[in-house]
Amino acid sequence: MGRQAAAVAEADALGFVAGYMLFNDLSARDLQFSTPQWMSGKVFDGSAPCGPALVTPDEAGAADAIEIELA
Repeated sequence: MGRQAAAVAEADALGFVAGYMLFNDLSARDLQFSTPQWMSGKVFDGSAPCGPALVTPDEAGAADAIEIELA
């Protein structure tokens, strides 16, 4: 957020992470596979719920040790 990035070296990539958020990619498979254009199954309201919070890297800890638990 506030920093643009392109072709960032892997070693520098985490410096561009604003935070982490849960994201659920929902698709209407019947619509998605009804045409060669797969986007039709991903553009309806509620198809990509996320949040409710963004956790900053300092709150999350080491990127390779983040655990996600859903209740």
